[in-house]
Amino acid sequence: MTILFADVRGFTAMSETMKTDPQAQTGMINCILGTLSEIVLANGGTIDKYIGDCVMAFWGAPFDDPDHAEHAVSAAREMSAAMNDINLKVQAARTD
Repeated sequence: MTILFADVRGFTAMSETMKTDPQAQTGMINCILGTLSEIVLANGGTIDKYIGDCVMAFWGAPFDDPDHAEHAVSAAREMSAAMNDINLKVQAARTD
């Protein structure tokens, strides 16, 4: 079994600057976690839970996956590659 935690670096500081606009803050976290969740699922992972700005996912259970580590690493790489687009979407939403 392989477990992945993906946390948003600097989220607390970002959310502090948005404390007067909770709808924008909600939109931002939904954009980020929504995209990361889609990547987990596309790589055969199971989302265990969301912990604030973090997604916890795992591979290799409840169904056997002999390549669970490989799938988790693929998801992590795709998440990293997606961050530029996510950052652009978040920035565009904050300037609207």
